[in-house]
Amino acid sequence: MVALLFGLLVLIGAVTFLSWLGRADPKAVRKSINWGVLGLIALVIVGLVLTGRVGAAMAGVVALAAWIGRILSFVQMGKQFRDMFTGKRSKADEGASASGAPRGVMTVEEAARILGVAPNADESEVKAAYRRLMGQIHPDHGGNDYLAAQVNQAKDTLLKKG
Repeated sequence: MVALLFGLLVLIGAVTFLSWLGRADPKAVRKSINWGVLGLIALVIVGLVLTGRVGAAMAGVVALAAWIGRILSFVQMGKQFRDMFTGKRSKADEGASASGAPRGVMTVEEAARILGVAPNADESEVKAAYRRLMGQIHPDHGGNDYLAAQVNQAKDTLLKKG
């Protein structure tokens, strides 16, 4: 009989929770879930203290610490794969252009800022700045592919403007 009453209470609680979840503001749901998780963690800690098992729990947390970083990197990699195959742009891609120009399109001002020249610089100044920067950031000299691509695109943009 007690099990039946407990099951009925769980069912009523689940229906009440789901009806609230359906009509609640998403921010309120997120806030409630965060507080619920914190409350659950606090209850678990109090239970561990009362039963004298805090030491064993801490040893388990320390043992899992290395795996937590690995799991988080897999989650991030999964998000990147999802975004790559669904065509979504990451926040880093959206912030790549300060002027809000679409990715792949660089304005003359951005190109001049990257190369460190004036927007109306002549061809010899652009090429000199390009050579200087590529000597520092070329991937064959320990540089970065992304930066080298940006410098190449900046040179092309400034040389095509005229």
